[in-house]
Amino acid sequence: HNRVSFLRAFWRCFRTVGKNGDLLTMKEYHCLLQLLCPDFPLELTQKAARFSLSPSGLCSWMMPWTA
Repeated sequence: HNRVSFLRAFWRCFRTVGKNGDLLTMKEYHCLLQLLCPDFPLELTQKAARFSLSPSGLCSWMMPWTA
């Protein structure tokens, strides 16, 4: 439940980020996450970035703000 709530809050706050086709770096995503949760671990952001860039990554539908 907490993860879903956090993702919902992130989406509400930042859903317009990247709408005009701008891509964000992993560090920029991490900075956005830290606005909601100042102690958000960098390691989790790094793992998510690596996964989204991997051949099995699901970036295009998991992060709709990049589409």
